[in-house]
Amino acid sequence: MLRIAATALVALLAAATQPARADDTIIIVTTVADLGGSCPGPNCTLRAAIAYANASPAQAQIVGFNISGACPQTIKVFSELPAIVDSLSIRAYTQPGGLPNDSAYVDNATICIQLQPASSGSNIANGLRFAPSDTTSTFDVSGLAIGGFDRGIRIEGGNYAIGGNFIGVDADGSTPRANAYDGVAVYASNSYFASTRRIGGSDAVQRNLIAGNGTGVTLASGGANEVSNNFIGTAANGVSAVGNVNGIYASSLSNNIHDNTVSGNLGAAIRIEGVSKRYGSV
Repeated sequence: MLRIAATALVALLAAATQPARADDTIIIVTTVADLGGSCPGPNCTLRAAIAYANASPAQAQIVGFNISGACPQTIKVFSELPAIVDSLSIRAYTQPGGLPNDSAYVDNATICIQLQPASSGSNIANGLRFAPSDTTSTFDVSGLAIGGFDRGIRIEGGNYAIGGNFIGVDADGSTPRANAYDGVAVYASNSYFASTRRIGGSDAVQRNLIAGNGTGVTLASGGANEVSNNFIGTAANGVSAVGNVNGIYASSLSNNIHDNTVSGNLGAAIRIEGVSKRYGSV
């Protein structure tokens, strides 16, 4: 098994939510192809990287990118990628040319990896799906533009941090590529026992651009989710409308929704139902 020393990728991994450690296993995606491929190696696809990580659940796994060609590179999948069943960190800012946002006023991130279905109208359920078996598993993703699926990212449990992504628009930050139902959907029945449940965050690098979707963010089950400092319904300039049908929908318990720019959406900006009305904050 090829293990790439984390010290060799320090500069590339510095923008991630969690810094790389010397004992992390780093899997490098090297092609935009979807079918076939194996990791590690010169034909390591994102599909194969997730399968490789799932096969070694006891190890700390990081997926990085080093795909030849100009930015952005587009990974087009023919079917849903494997569900992520254990801890995994997907760090697309490792792709050469990728840069996270550093502005408090706009989202000036340079996204160099796009994830899309291979054909429009293919009704692939999820771009990425995190479905861990226990509450200690942790998933984070940064630096991706995800669009064209039923749901861009679906969370079903564990700890998660989604930051620095464009969800529902292309890498240019303005061209819609809708996720038909949800940009991010949290159906996390065991998340009450997790410690980190975050979409966005206080730092500029953590801001997501979530626009052009059915609902931008859906918090349907689980609890204590934080949604903060995102652009929801605008282009990357934070002003021009690229509306979701609805901005944020919350029906789960004790969510903390704050400091987002929610604008340009066609229906409700923020819709709160059920227990969220009593046990949550906006």
